[in-house]
Amino acid sequence: MKIFFIGLAIVFSLGFISAGLGLITLPGHVASNGVQTTHDVIDKTINANNALFNYEEFFNKYEGAKMQAINIKNTEKSMQTLKDTYGEDATKWPKDVRNDYSNLQQNIEGYKMMYQKTVQEYNADSQKLNRNLFKSKSLPYMLPDDYKLIDWFEYHM
Repeated sequence: MKIFFIGLAIVFSLGFISAGLGLITLPGHVASNGVQTTHDVIDKTINANNALFNYEEFFNKYEGAKMQAINIKNTEKSMQTLKDTYGEDATKWPKDVRNDYSNLQQNIEGYKMMYQKTVQEYNADSQKLNRNLFKSKSLPYMLPDDYKLIDWFEYHM
């Protein structure tokens, strides 16, 4: 029985020693993982495929925002044409024209939402150091929230 208690005491002692060593080595382990994570981020950032992807993504988002602005402006023109043709009082318009106008209103809201989403993504990515490193200097740093101003960037960069 005495040997059993000595064995049990040894097992508990080894457990406490192991836990103590774990606490002592924990800061080193955390630091080691932090360094490895930093190396992984740097490797991924300068990876040629990621660099090319980031470079092209800025161009695609910029062109997408410009296309959404054009869609909004064209839809506004179409809506104004209907008003000029049939008058301001939509209750006097033929039903099919009212339906067309309603569809244009829905389309323009969708275009505006898509424009805002594209601008928010572009601007957020532009502020990230690991993404901004690969953005062309021929692109604006930030895109305007107002779609009417995006043409200004085309001529003032």
